[in-house]
Amino acid sequence: MRDKRYQVVVISDDDADVRELSTSRTTILLLGALVVFTLLTGLYFTADFLTDVFYGKRLAMLSNQNKQLVTRINDINNRISLLTDQMITVNRKDQALRTYANLPLIDEDIRKVGVGGVLNPEMSSLNYLLPASDVTIAEVNFDLDEIERALNLELASLDEIYDSFKASKDMLQHVPTIRPLLRGYITSGFGKRNDPFTGNVKDHLGIDIVTKMGEPIFATANGVVSDARMDSPSFGVTIKIDHGYGYQTRYAHLSKLLVRKHQKVIRGQKIGEVGSTGRSQSPHLHYEVIKNGVRKDPAQKYFYLSEGDLSRL
Repeated sequence: MRDKRYQVVVISDDDADVRELSTSRTTILLLGALVVFTLLTGLYFTADFLTDVFYGKRLAMLSNQNKQLVTRINDINNRISLLTDQMITVNRKDQALRTYANLPLIDEDIRKVGVGGVLNPEMSSLNYLLPASDVTIAEVNFDLDEIERALNLELASLDEIYDSFKASKDMLQHVPTIRPLLRGYITSGFGKRNDPFTGNVKDHLGIDIVTKMGEPIFATANGVVSDARMDSPSFGVTIKIDHGYGYQTRYAHLSKLLVRKHQKVIRGQKIGEVGSTGRSQSPHLHYEVIKNGVRKDPAQKYFYLSEGDLSRL
């Protein structure tokens, strides 16, 4: 097919100069393609140049921040390793405290269940942020979660230990552990003895402490007065204290009551004075310790503190 030709006439403003150009369709298409190619090439190199100019510094800054982030993550991982070692020490101390508090030890399987976990897939998807690090974000997050669960387990254990110690301290304050008198000596001990009035062998379910009339009598532990009477046929003026935890004490043959029924008392508090009321031949205190309804020998088991200790209460 014959290539079409085109005539282009160029006329100056004053019509003095007229030129005529002749060209083919193919030439026009080639020139158009060349212009488009030149424009596209210019745009490409211009965009590349602008990228280098405007984003080069930004990319350098982001690269530097990434390096700092990697360094920071590695530091955090090192601190996590240190915390993990410290948690091992805390676990050992926890076991020792639980033993001291007479609490069952936390089973290792329970510790694993309470502490263990799985990697978070959402965190794993962020690992690309640390391409230059051997530590992944998912691993750091997993370690932190593990330490948090371990701490929560230890806090729960410490609460239990604290409650146990608190209960033990409260119990010790309610266990009769001091002498009820500052002065005096035991004339009749706990067990079998000859009744001073009949001469027959009888069980003596307390101890008799001889001292002078009016000598102060002290509560041997914290508690509540469950009985305070003036007319017990055998014991005369009598005080009975319920200390809780299964403990009770009785103080008999008093000359004076200084407490009333239902009154709270504390260890070392003066509750009465020595007398010789009821079936008594001379001023003395009959003292009993009762544990879960059974009389115990006060001198053998419940005189832990000395007279000097009582004077300092």
